[in-house]
Amino acid sequence: MASHPEDLVNAAFALITIGQLALVVLLALLHFSTSLDKRSPVLLNLLVISLAGTIPYFFLMYAGEIYNPNPPTALCVSQAALLEGVQCVSVIASLCLVIDFIVESKAIFIQKAKSRYLRPALLIVPYITFVAFVIGVGAFGAAHPTQVRHMGDDLVCTLQSRSYITSMQLVISAVIVAALLLQTYAAVHSLALRRHPSSWRRTSTFSFSQAARIGGFTCLQALLHIFNTLHANAPSDRLRVANVVLHALMPLTTASLFGLTQDCYNGCKRAVRYSFARSKRPAARRTEGAVCIHITVERFNDEGGPQKPSTASLKPYAASFSGSEESFETAKTSPL
Repeated sequence: MASHPEDLVNAAFALITIGQLALVVLLALLHFSTSLDKRSPVLLNLLVISLAGTIPYFFLMYAGEIYNPNPPTALCVSQAALLEGVQCVSVIASLCLVIDFIVESKAIFIQKAKSRYLRPALLIVPYITFVAFVIGVGAFGAAHPTQVRHMGDDLVCTLQSRSYITSMQLVISAVIVAALLLQTYAAVHSLALRRHPSSWRRTSTFSFSQAARIGGFTCLQALLHIFNTLHANAPSDRLRVANVVLHALMPLTTASLFGLTQDCYNGCKRAVRYSFARSKRPAARRTEGAVCIHITVERFNDEGGPQKPSTASLKPYAASFSGSEESFETAKTSPL
């Protein structure tokens, strides 16, 4: 890869593009399909953040600076700031999803008055974190442009400040550990509730399938964080390649974790069948015709007797009929 950096760049670009398309399809299916199970708004928020997080990866590619070791400073700093913000907001959104899941499954009891404001807060907090990190990294990169660099075999510019990298690693580590501890507590609590239901006052709706998906996503973020830490403290070509590939696989893996469900499969199958049937449906034929209307008016004289009826004919009225020949024939021969 060191002698052919374009191979790694092209592979990462292709993986991110595939993952981006997968997230778009999943979000469209969850939004427009009426037959799927209702998803949590916090989960949808996580998928939107994952989709938006793929956009900064393409800055250098579409600007034609992907193989330039010294791209424009503004472009490089903007990309690094956005990516650092995305990296942090992803783990924050994952923690928010864990909190929302254990509250909805009643593993943690919260008063109804307080729970009314919990979900809006879980939806807003990731974006506040994102804005704060982007502004901070952008200001630091603008003041120290030499600390932002672009490696030849990578899609993005990265911040090289040792102090910032260490503080970011500590924050992300704390958030991931908190998410894993909360999921472990919820699982243990649910198992205890199922074994001894009479000892608890409330029932739990804990879903181990959903917990496994959320836990898998958190573990994937932990693995990505470990590779980031190893690469920052002990850089090597193998760790760089593994780190780039793992970052590129994140969108596709996220879509697979939350999209490979039975109801999503059935929804996709129905959508494909409907599209196929619609494409095979014959086009409606248009037949031109004319309608002539006769009106008979019967009048009465002063003595109450009928007068001679008069008939008026209106001008033919051109009409068009759309449909098959069978339906058109039926329309012509059916009595009024």
